[in-house]
Amino acid sequence: MDINPFATAIARFRLLVAALKVCGIGRLADAPDFRFELAAGDSLLHGKRFMDIRGVQLSLDPHDGVTHFFHTEDRNDLDRILGRQYHAVVGNPPYIIVRDKALNEAYRERYASCAGKYSLGVPFTERFMDLAISYNDQAGFVGIIT
Repeated sequence: MDINPFATAIARFRLLVAALKVCGIGRLADAPDFRFELAAGDSLLHGKRFMDIRGVQLSLDPHDGVTHFFHTEDRNDLDRILGRQYHAVVGNPPYIIVRDKALNEAYRERYASCAGKYSLGVPFTERFMDLAISYNDQAGFVGIIT
């Protein structure tokens, strides 16, 4: 998942090349129809929320008031990928401050951890924890590149 569609396209190509190498396939024409779980979009705004940082169970619509999608975002893939939880969630969030006022407010409304002056690492950490599965006193794993 990346907000930049070019980064997503590069990742898709690199995964394809790696898969071809592992399979011993030397020509693209001989490749099977690989399906990679990738999408371009803002993972902080789209997709279902399960629980907030305080442990409060959420039952929000996947769009949770987000009525717009940029034409570069993969709406159906965003809903599918961000609409479930995972045993492992790994990411490299940007550690920058959100300067766009509307976006800053949208993150503040959606994430309890966005208080005062915050970097994007804060809501991403909350999002990663939210996407990690938890059941029967067991939890998924979260890896964050800091």
